[in-house]
Amino acid sequence: MTKAFNRKKTKEELKQEFKIFMYNPATNAYMGRTPIRWGVSMHPIPTSDGLIFSSSNKNFWEKAKPFVRNLDNYLSKYSQPQNGSNAILCNDRTVLEKDQICKLDMTEVFPTNSPCTSKNSYGYYSGTPCVLLKVNKIYGWKPDLYKKDELPKDLPANRFFANKISMNCFGAKAHDQKNLGTVIYIPNEGIDIKYFPYYGQKQYRPPFVWAKFLNATRGTIVNVKCKFFAKNIQIRHRVDIRYAAFELSIE
Repeated sequence: MTKAFNRKKTKEELKQEFKIFMYNPATNAYMGRTPIRWGVSMHPIPTSDGLIFSSSNKNFWEKAKPFVRNLDNYLSKYSQPQNGSNAILCNDRTVLEKDQICKLDMTEVFPTNSPCTSKNSYGYYSGTPCVLLKVNKIYGWKPDLYKKDELPKDLPANRFFANKISMNCFGAKAHDQKNLGTVIYIPNEGIDIKYFPYYGQKQYRPPFVWAKFLNATRGTIVNVKCKFFAKNIQIRHRVDIRYAAFELSIE
């Protein structure tokens, strides 16, 4: 009986594996961690090949169902009221103690007649999907915001809002931008800085923004990037951690 032969890897192969571990250009992962885990994250979670799918055709609803279910599951953690003594209603002048948090204003993300709710399946059965985007919890991080006269080129003036973490979704390339169509944001202004910094406080809930894609070209794949803008969300080890990237497919 022939014994299995386990070939010892060469130094060059080991060196290449280490390089891929440090930075994998196929996945944009740094040390095994993707940009989503470093900076910005999204729900629903795309498929393994990065796809978000939506359709107004009932024949395709089964394919869209996992995205609706993922959003329902994620948002369930927001269903309980923030009743602890450390959770307070904030305004622009509120000064927090380190163990205090601003209550998340759910009317900001679920306004009256919101197009992004479980009741309307977050638009996934109408071909107008909603994507939830948030900045990951980073202990002690406080956003360093841009001023109006120093905006980066990928933040249009109409998407800049003072005292907010502004955000913008756009096509990765020119043909993607053409096929992307109209995007609306809820809340339109982005994320209020009153919810930062995070110090591990009890009952803390990460604020988020909806991006809703109203009329992306059907029957094609649109490569989308949704980006938050603050000076201290930066490119790290060649990985731009300021955005979530996915492929949008509408049928």
